[in-house]
Amino acid sequence: MIPEWVLILIGLGGGLIGGIILYFLSTEESKTGKQYFLSIQIMVFSIMIVVGIFSLASQSKYWLLVGSIVIGLITLILHWNYTQWWTGLLMLVFGAGYMVLFQDETIRMSIVSLLFILGLPTGTLLMVEHDNKKQKKRSR
Repeated sequence: MIPEWVLILIGLGGGLIGGIILYFLSTEESKTGKQYFLSIQIMVFSIMIVVGIFSLASQSKYWLLVGSIVIGLITLILHWNYTQWWTGLLMLVFGAGYMVLFQDETIRMSIVSLLFILGLPTGTLLMVEHDNKKQKKRSR
């Protein structure tokens, strides 16, 4: 069994670094495609929640099931209302904490894969926000 911290580092770190590299490879497309990156974040996060819900329901862990639904919905609502850089990071932190709940290696690996995919648009959006702040400072 692979330690949780190694899986979290691979999923989160690889996705964020991949997203930053994606930004540098396609700077102009990243700026114009911001709404698509936000949509991808919401879709991947929703898929992660659904995978966890079905796994928790099959294990009869109902208090974790209700908690994950509530926290997932709060995170999605925050993301829809405040499309800021920190909402993507909040999704990644929730996903990392979510992965620790499961003992089944298959579910853990699927959530790590989804964390990696979630990290790609998050890393790109972080760089877009950083670039926008830098341009605002230059224009002053």
